[in-house]
Amino acid sequence: MATPQNASPAKKKRRIENAEIITKSSYLQQLQDKEIKNRQDSEIKAEGKLKLLEKRAESKKLKDNSKSEKYSKSTKEKKPEKAKPVQPERIVNTPIVTTFGEWQEWDSCPEGTFATAMDIQTRELDTARGVKDKTGIISAVFQCSYPFTPNIAEHFIYTKVKGVTNRVFNGTTKESQLKDGLEIIHSLPLRASCDGIIVSVEVMNYEKQLALDNTGASNLRIYCSDMTEDDTAYVEGYGIYDGEWSSPVSCGARRGICGMQTLSQDLFTSMDESAVNAFRFKCCEISNPANSCQPSEEWELVQECQNPGNSTPAFTCAYVRKTGVSSLATGNHENHSARSFYNSVGFDLGSADYLMLNSLKNNFADTFSISKLSTALDWSATGLEIWVPEKSEEVTYYSVPTGKSVKIYQLVGTCSYFSVRTPIVKQVTS
Repeated sequence: MATPQNASPAKKKRRIENAEIITKSSYLQQLQDKEIKNRQDSEIKAEGKLKLLEKRAESKKLKDNSKSEKYSKSTKEKKPEKAKPVQPERIVNTPIVTTFGEWQEWDSCPEGTFATAMDIQTRELDTARGVKDKTGIISAVFQCSYPFTPNIAEHFIYTKVKGVTNRVFNGTTKESQLKDGLEIIHSLPLRASCDGIIVSVEVMNYEKQLALDNTGASNLRIYCSDMTEDDTAYVEGYGIYDGEWSSPVSCGARRGICGMQTLSQDLFTSMDESAVNAFRFKCCEISNPANSCQPSEEWELVQECQNPGNSTPAFTCAYVRKTGVSSLATGNHENHSARSFYNSVGFDLGSADYLMLNSLKNNFADTFSISKLSTALDWSATGLEIWVPEKSEEVTYYSVPTGKSVKIYQLVGTCSYFSVRTPIVKQVTS
């Protein structure tokens, strides 16, 4: 048996190869063990981090619950505020010709009121150079009123210019110098007014001057709902005539001006001041009259016929029946004013406005459901024969007995200036 020292070269080579295999296997095993250990360490760290995050989350939850309990206790005695009705609005901008100053806070009319009148003040200011500085609009006021009472002021909204205090007064328009600026007093009634509401505005602006006097916005024109038949009709303010008129900015159909924001420069801060430079106006939606009116119903006498007694028994009474919705041609002053106003702002039955007719139908259905005067009429189930613009139908004949008279009544609903004629009629013989 050969000893290792006397082993053949082939055996020596085999031993070396086996040793290398064992070494490589050991190295790979070490790498695998190390990778397993690293993975286990990572999992332990991740688990520890997760527990830490869970612990923090639990702690935060406890704090939030504690705050919530404190807030709940503090507000337990307070009654929740009643939600205020929303008045959908749209913003329109006058063209911006000069940009001196900053946009100020909005000033808005109370819910349901709109701008109906306006007044502006312009003036020349004494500057530190001892010369006159021509300034455009330093104060503008708009009166807020309800649509049917445009001459009764409910509120006033003003331009906001630092250094100017505004108010209205039943007297002469004037101004006075205060310690920290000017006080502008606008006299009532305001000089530019509407018989309806203001729906469009136009501004006169003087473009920016490099070496000459800047004045900013210098005058205003208002367009009224009662003037819509003439697109060129307007009421002009008492401003100065520096610059050019912009195109009118309009609220659109069924809206009116109800708020104002001004781009204005502070007074008494520079050698060349322009006060008001531009306007933004808030346009509020006018409520649908078919939603807000109060429905009523009555038997209306539409025809009366008499048979004097010397006629044949075939004496008949003819009646042309009308059904559908129309505007009352007559009525009290309030209804007449309402009809004129709503027609002027776009609520016109002549256009067969589906939404307005549907609103009127729902209003009657909510008020009456079954008619109080005739069980044959269910206001909530009436169809298109009623809720369309009024139309005339074929002549209907009623027989009148000898020596008798016949009165024909039609069931008619009214709601403000709306008339709703139903197909329900009754005959009374006497």
